[in-house]
Amino acid sequence: MLVVGVTVFEKSKFSLAGAIKDSWRNFLWVSKMNTFFCINLCALSLSVFLFSLYSLKILTMGSFRCVGCDKTFSTVSNLYRHAKLIHKNTGSKSDKTGGTIAYFYCHRNGYYNTAGDKKRNMKMAGSNKINGNCPSKMKVYEDIESKVTVEFTKTHVGHGINLGRMKITREEKEDIARKLENKIPIEAILDDIRNSVNEKLERIHLITRQDIKNIKVEYNVSSDGILDTNDVVSVTKWVLKA
Repeated sequence: MLVVGVTVFEKSKFSLAGAIKDSWRNFLWVSKMNTFFCINLCALSLSVFLFSLYSLKILTMGSFRCVGCDKTFSTVSNLYRHAKLIHKNTGSKSDKTGGTIAYFYCHRNGYYNTAGDKKRNMKMAGSNKINGNCPSKMKVYEDIESKVTVEFTKTHVGHGINLGRMKITREEKEDIARKLENKIPIEAILDDIRNSVNEKLERIHLITRQDIKNIKVEYNVSSDGILDTNDVVSVTKWVLKA
């Protein structure tokens, strides 16, 4: 069995590790844990090779975890609908049968571009873009009967897992927007979120006043709030204290 992320795949009995080493020796390097990485950081080569050459078949069983926000779902269909609603869909198209193919890519994939009219100041933490290609992605096919199949490449290349780089989910943004509309002070919202930390630290717990300011703009909330410009120092002190 080959496990890619939370999706389980079926393959023939020959050695996948040995075959990849022999066939793609010039394109991949292999860690001691038999984890495969594309030398050229190509976003497509490894996954296309695996799925086409070995005809990997999805077995939709067990629980499925969203790599974007760590929530779990009982079916791939529910995971896909969640990803489509909450996370960025970077392109979709219909096929000849009437089904839909959607693509979800790592939000750190790509290049930071400062040229042209869209030039803006680099944020203090730097761009989320790694100036390269991260192969992690989901290719999701939903047929006309709402049956969903997923090709999922979990491996991230060119960056680590950094909570501060992850995105606040749509559900969390909507919850904060409702509180702002009810004129709950920003400081009270921050305290409530940070006091909710138990054993696991999540992206939402690192929220800053600037994040809330951005949510106010995104949801066109008109309630007043006092914003502190020293967000980076504030959240750093809070994390160290926690």
